[in-house]
Amino acid sequence: MQGRVAFLPFVHVRLKALKPKPFPATPRTLGEHLKRCRITRCLTQKQVARLLGVSPFTVLNWEKDRTTPPASFMSILLEFLGYD
Repeated sequence: MQGRVAFLPFVHVRLKALKPKPFPATPRTLGEHLKRCRITRCLTQKQVARLLGVSPFTVLNWEKDRTTPPASFMSILLEFLGYD
């Protein structure tokens, strides 16, 4: 049986590891705030993009802090985040 692995259907293996948190407990950047708000509202990036009038890739880049939103989107973002 060279190169083969024995199949043992009755051997139960449980892998244990901590799940990574989807967002930090204390967000510091606009992207972290956006991601936290999106996840707590159970929205996808596509749904948030539709609400904000941008593409899903734009929301992805904002959440990962690759790009910053233009000033014209700040009032819409702050309203979405629930800030004054």
